[in-house]
Amino acid sequence: MSLGARERRDETPEKRTEREAKLAGAVKTILECIGEDPEREGLLKTPDRYAKALMFFTQGYERNIRGK
Repeated sequence: MSLGARERRDETPEKRTEREAKLAGAVKTILECIGEDPEREGLLKTPDRYAKALMFFTQGYERNIRGK
């Protein structure tokens, strides 16, 4: 399911956490596809860090600039 700006702005904390987990899973898959071991010590936290960073960098989608 794809979220629009309004849906993302109005989502619950639980849904946000669910979306972060889904992003982290995708990053883990990417690491596996490039031949990395996402379970090795140096990469254990990378999927979660990446997901949180992506959520931060795209947080503008959650803002209402028109004040409505």
